[in-house]
Amino acid sequence: MKKLNLFMCVVLALLIVSCSKDSDDNNDVAGDDLIIGVWKPVKDVWTYDGVSEEYAYNTCEQKSRLTFEGNGNIKILSFYDDEDNGNCIEDNFGFVSGSWGKISEGKYKVTTTYYNEDTKKNETETETISISFPTSNTMRVLYDATDYSEYSRVQ
Repeated sequence: MKKLNLFMCVVLALLIVSCSKDSDDNNDVAGDDLIIGVWKPVKDVWTYDGVSEEYAYNTCEQKSRLTFEGNGNIKILSFYDDEDNGNCIEDNFGFVSGSWGKISEGKYKVTTTYYNEDTKKNETETETISISFPTSNTMRVLYDATDYSEYSRVQ
């Protein structure tokens, strides 16, 4: 079975984690928000039948970056291990652009645009995501009460 690029899966999951209707109310970009910065993936924690499993990102995958800028823009840089030759390869997976805004404490509106190779068109999605900050240098994208992806601040 081919190894998936977990960083990209997490980014995509981050975008589809919520099915809630988005509102334009309170979509502020605050210059002092903890989300602002450059983040690298550290680990994913998933719980199945009450047992937690952890996936630690490898050295190559930790070169990936998720950047939330103070002006509301998002940048994504993704790396994965090439199974055929062992090289660490950069791939943006069609990412075109992104933006973010804070809805309320721990809730963010994220809009991303990707180029779809099949349709040859850009596709845009807007989702509400839950994020916590156990420390000022640790960010967790929360999927539910026990499952999350953890990032460490690089800048």
